[in-house]
Amino acid sequence: MRISLLHSSSGLAALLALSLGACSQPASQQSASPPPDQSAAKDTAEPAASKVPGNSYASLASLPDFTGPWSLDAAPDAAHSKDAVPFNAPYAAKLVKVRGAVASGKPVPPIQNRCVPNGMPTMMYLPGANYQFLLTPGRFTVISDTHEVRRAFMDGRDHSTDPDDSYGGEGVGHWEDTTLVVDTIGILPELPLVPGVAGAGKVHVVERIHLVSDDKLQVDTTITDDSLSAPYAYTHTYTRHRGANMDENICLPEPDLKL
Repeated sequence: MRISLLHSSSGLAALLALSLGACSQPASQQSASPPPDQSAAKDTAEPAASKVPGNSYASLASLPDFTGPWSLDAAPDAAHSKDAVPFNAPYAAKLVKVRGAVASGKPVPPIQNRCVPNGMPTMMYLPGANYQFLLTPGRFTVISDTHEVRRAFMDGRDHSTDPDDSYGGEGVGHWEDTTLVVDTIGILPELPLVPGVAGAGKVHVVERIHLVSDDKLQVDTTITDDSLSAPYAYTHTYTRHRGANMDENICLPEPDLKL
């Protein structure tokens, strides 16, 4: 009986030792469920900007073909036509004066006679000008053969809170089906809203750019500003010249037109 008790006591002690040993193992050695595999989620997650049409080389292939160059079709500007511009009274009087000068044989001298950019919005309809409309990842760039360049961000961003004014302004764009919508603010206040007449300094330009045929591009423009009593809207078209090149056009200041 004593031997049996001793055997039972040693067996109990052995079980107790095994239990204590298991509890004393470090947590790293204890059996536990492995953490969920998060690598798949990381691999499939994409930045929002990468999903914006035209923000990657791959997505450019699905967008309309704007390769050029393009020439502006004949279309009179506000200073050279009688089209209504919804200017407030003081600005309407300036336009009447400019149109009177044009009628008497004194065309509005282009800003570029001083070898400075025409700027937005008039740079988009320079008489006889040729243009390239470039789509690259995250950007839309317009280049004229007068060496004016304007850029719009196409990566999904919004306008800056207080953009620095410039000739081309701050443009941001997006696609609505096959129409490119470009919204431009931050235009230098001294630039003409229409040839010969500057606005009130808060010119806001929205362009809707789309192909109307394989070789015809249309730009529908709407302008708002404190100088206007209502939005000013107009349309210009451009013709594509496949295989052509844009020649260099160097600006020389008047009256000293020499190098």
